[in-house]
Amino acid sequence: MLKLFLPIFLSALLVACGGGGGGSSKGTSPALTPVSSASHSSVSSLNSSSASSVSLSSSSSSAPAKPAETNVQIPQGVYAVRGNNAATLYWEKPAGSLGYNIYVASEADIAPDNIDKFINGRAIKNVQPPYTVTDLANGKQWYLVVTSVNLFGESLPGQEIRAVPSDLDPALEPTPQEVLVVELINRARANPKAEAEFYSIGLNDDIDDASINEDSKQPLALNTMLQSAAREHSRWMLANNIFSHTGIGGSTPSERSKIAGYVLRTPWRTGENISVIGPANEDHSGLTAVAVRHHQNLFKSAGHRKNILNGDFRNIGVGQRVGNYTFSSGTTYYSSMLTESYAKSGSEYFLTGVAYEDINNNDFYDVGEAMSDITLEIDGQFYQVFSSGAYSIPLAGGSYTITIHGDAPGLPVQHAVIIGEQNVKLDVVKTQQGIVIR
Repeated sequence: MLKLFLPIFLSALLVACGGGGGGSSKGTSPALTPVSSASHSSVSSLNSSSASSVSLSSSSSSAPAKPAETNVQIPQGVYAVRGNNAATLYWEKPAGSLGYNIYVASEADIAPDNIDKFINGRAIKNVQPPYTVTDLANGKQWYLVVTSVNLFGESLPGQEIRAVPSDLDPALEPTPQEVLVVELINRARANPKAEAEFYSIGLNDDIDDASINEDSKQPLALNTMLQSAAREHSRWMLANNIFSHTGIGGSTPSERSKIAGYVLRTPWRTGENISVIGPANEDHSGLTAVAVRHHQNLFKSAGHRKNILNGDFRNIGVGQRVGNYTFSSGTTYYSSMLTESYAKSGSEYFLTGVAYEDINNNDFYDVGEAMSDITLEIDGQFYQVFSSGAYSIPLAGGSYTITIHGDAPGLPVQHAVIIGEQNVKLDVVKTQQGIVIR
């Protein structure tokens, strides 16, 4: 089912062009007729690949161990921010507390008095928030509780929380708006015909070879290296008031992907869409609305639609940045610059998706709905979703049993997945009826 959005926007000037990269180039397509100058937007696309290195060729709760004095208050608002072999804990300080104890283990339902009996259990005494717990193995699920201490003794443990440390730089986590764009793209790829009908266009409008078919395309898995490349290109275009697929130092999209750490293994392919819209509000609601508009503009433009619906791609990075941009009319707006970096590399496939609570019951991910406490367990390895709810896990072909952990009722739950020769999308959705796996 196509999930629909009905945003209201100012009319816009839309310009589409095509560029070249990866060693060759293509010509520009004609500009569309401007309908207004009240707001401005531009889009551009590029697609290159490698087998021959030429353009367009394919190469919960915790158990107390002892009663506590009623006037020793339990720490509230405890949460963890994962780090590299670490987790930083934050909590609210109860009145009268002199210090705090942390209890950590790799099994649940921690009892502080028996912490030594728990797997990898240990106590960290007399600390203050925030506190970073170190020596936690990456990719492993850890459980932590915090107690408060005053002259009367030690409180009962607070809510038990979970953390899965990772070597990923937190700065590389996608924003909710960037995840929303990925979800809109994957919506289009799941049902290209319905997406075209929603925007009142033909799937192959302005495409001479009618090369887009109505078949579903594999979902794209978010890649933080491509995202880093996309963000940096968006930032660079704003800083230099340039709108081009040629970036810093004359770089191509393929070169920028490699600089960001994305390895292009044969057969590889890359593509890029860029879009700028102004004016854009700086608050989250404004950035969300303009993110939807970016997708609309790009999908309705032929060259960009071909990238969005290219079944060869497996990875994507979306980079949204904001700043002043002067349009060809000479008007400067506080604008949103968006880059979409597409790629595939070798024979690597992914399990990907989002975890969210469907608060507005529209069967689709929205900004503000992410469930960041969800972890997926595969063959003893744990993967925590981003704070924005998205995740991508590289997997070899085969059958897997996925155990989904979290604090929502109905979890943990198991789900069978088969990875063949394409990516698989698995969404974890909290509905009024409970947890649904889609």
